[in-house]
Amino acid sequence: MNYKLIHNPVANRGTGGDATLDDDIDIANEYAQKVVDVAIANAHAKAQTPTNDTGECIWCSNPVKDTRRWCSVECRNEYERHNK
Repeated sequence: MNYKLIHNPVANRGTGGDATLDDDIDIANEYAQKVVDVAIANAHAKAQTPTNDTGECIWCSNPVKDTRRWCSVECRNEYERHNK
């Protein structure tokens, strides 16, 4: 799922008489935070944990439940040490 910003509140503001520079800075900071939040949400949506559809541990080939990659913590640790 990709998230996107709908509008830029700073760009859409008119040149009204009551706005101060502090207001503009606050609005710009809020918008910048929303940009960061959207970027983080998109990165999280793209990041997926790899799965294993073989039914076997990817380190020792013992049977595993579900789509788990390892049959035990020990196999996971050995795999990660070996592949650093």
